[in-house]
Amino acid sequence: MQTGTRGFLVLVAIGLLLARQLRPAIALLVAGSTAWIGARLIKEWFERPRPSAQELQRPLRELASSYGFPSSHAAVSTAVVVVLVAVVAHRRPAWVRPAIMAAAAVAVMTALGRVYVGAHWTLDTIGGTILGALCGVVTVAAILRRARPNRASRR
Repeated sequence: MQTGTRGFLVLVAIGLLLARQLRPAIALLVAGSTAWIGARLIKEWFERPRPSAQELQRPLRELASSYGFPSSHAAVSTAVVVVLVAVVAHRRPAWVRPAIMAAAAVAVMTALGRVYVGAHWTLDTIGGTILGALCGVVTVAAILRRARPNRASRR
């Protein structure tokens, strides 16, 4: 996992733990790690090369040695955003809606930034975003879902 991404995940998880939010912290780490591992495996399967300076007709701002599809940055940032939105979406303070919008903007800017620096094609970041959303949703469903009363027990 990229150093900046790893640091971000750890800081947010520590923040959640300090707020006594164990399950959200675990969900955040699981979603981010699953998205990163999934992206690494898919990269090896597809073996899609990254853009070259010649293809882009401009100098690259970043040189990467691994395959390009899907974008790990887009996958991890989207997975983290999905978990964070699930954690705060049910709350009603005035800061929730702007926080969700800011988190979504970070995921979008991460994907766009990867294309801008020449590290990925647009399709790479779209694939990473879809993978991250899937990892986030599955993690939320598996770890954060609220226990619902059994219908039979209400009768």
